[in-house]
Amino acid sequence: MSVLAIGANDVSEETLAFRNHLASKDTQIASHENQIFKQNVELGELKKTLDDVLHKLSTETTRSLKLEKDLSKLREDLKTEQLNAHNNALAVENARKEIREKELENRELVAHLDTFSHQSNGDSTRITQLEKEKAALAARVRELDASLRAAHSTPPPPIPEHRRSSSINNVRIGTLEMELEDARGQVMAKDLEIRSQAEKWRADAMRLEHEKASIERELKARISELESELED
Repeated sequence: MSVLAIGANDVSEETLAFRNHLASKDTQIASHENQIFKQNVELGELKKTLDDVLHKLSTETTRSLKLEKDLSKLREDLKTEQLNAHNNALAVENARKEIREKELENRELVAHLDTFSHQSNGDSTRITQLEKEKAALAARVRELDASLRAAHSTPPPPIPEHRRSSSINNVRIGTLEMELEDARGQVMAKDLEIRSQAEKWRADAMRLEHEKASIERELKARISELESELED
């Protein structure tokens, strides 16, 4: 039975007052319940909003951490690129310095080759002169050899003067033999000098050509290496 039904037929003032009091309480309770319901609804909305905010905050925090990590990586990459650029600049400068040094060596070698060319012309002239002297000595050898053969084949004079003429002829033959031996020695000496000069000239020419080729190869290789570094 409802509380309001108690004393329904009792119309006393106390009963009416009690009923009114109960009705007021019921109204208050209903109002409180309605407020509680609204508060629960608002609380639910606040919780949902808070969850959304927390989710967004978590997302933003994760994004911020990722951006910070990316920024840190970009800074490291920038430092690395700057260091590489600095090292490349140093490498290029060193390479250019090496190329200048090689070019200087090449110019010095070319100048040396020019000097050697003039010297080789002098050596060639010297060799030609030695060959002429050798030819003259060879002709002298042939002349002395012919004179010696003629002296050996000269018939002896008459008997009274045979001893004296024979002695003179022997002296002449001995002199011719000595001159012939000396001339042959000079021919051999000239021949050795000619060969020595020619071998020295050829050796110097080959050495300089090898040095020039070596410097040119090193210079081309370094230029190619520098171009490759610049492309990288």
